Amino acid sequence: MNKQSFPIHLLVLILIIMALQVPGLVFDWYVKLWWLDVAMHFLGGLWIGGVALWYYFVSGRIGISEKNKNYLIVSVVVVLVIGLSWEVFEIGVDNVTDLYSYQYLDGFYDMIMDTLGASVAALFYFLKSNKYEQQKA
Repeated sequence: MNKQSFPIHLLVLILIIMALQVPGLVFDWYVKLWWLDVAMHFLGGLWIGGVALWYYFVSGRIGISEKNKNYLIVSVVVVLVIGLSWEVFEIGVDNVTDLYSYQYLDGFYDMIMDTLGASVAALFYFLKSNKYEQQKA
């Protein structure tokens, strides 16, 4: 892939996430619609994984050999670090405030959806990279 500025598809994705997050919190959609949390974790993993891959492989800020592109590892590791950090933060908030009861099983499912989103981002960048390499040849 060629070096480029921040991609429009990642800007659109974060706007979609924000468009769902704000009313989700205001209108208690996370309580009323059980699947919204699942979808949001998938979209969050997709976005974070996409940003990590763009930054690492496309932005030109880090020099990577053409032969050393492991999209899946980069995407999933970055998303897992951020996702696990968020879950630890939620546990800490729960312990300090007692505002809600942290559900460890829900946190586990959140991490699965984050990772699935990161995996789809890796697949997208892999396919896009192969298409670019074919056009270059």
